[in-house]
Amino acid sequence: MYEFYSEAFRIKFEIKKFPDFELYEGDWDGMKLLLCPAEIAKNTATQNRHQFHIEVDDIGKFFKIALEFGGSILEEVMNNNSSKTGSLSDPDGNSIVVSERPRTK
Repeated sequence: MYEFYSEAFRIKFEIKKFPDFELYEGDWDGMKLLLCPAEIAKNTATQNRHQFHIEVDDIGKFFKIALEFGGSILEEVMNNNSSKTGSLSDPDGNSIVVSERPRTK
């Protein structure tokens, strides 16, 4: 996950080292993001340990970048009258629901 989010979305993570594990803390466009090993978080889920729902300026560009770095499409972009939405998964199987911000005139 560290590689996907840092390379695809240019998130700069601070690595916090502990004797048996590392945490990765970063800022994703104003949202604090902490990547923690599932074992430490006591999360036994095999997929979708987290789900993001984010708004972006250009959904096509976001999908292209995510796919280039190992993401996969869960739901193709649908264009409703006033919005565009779709969903992806990161390489670990966590889902990202994406909406394009409405354009202002």
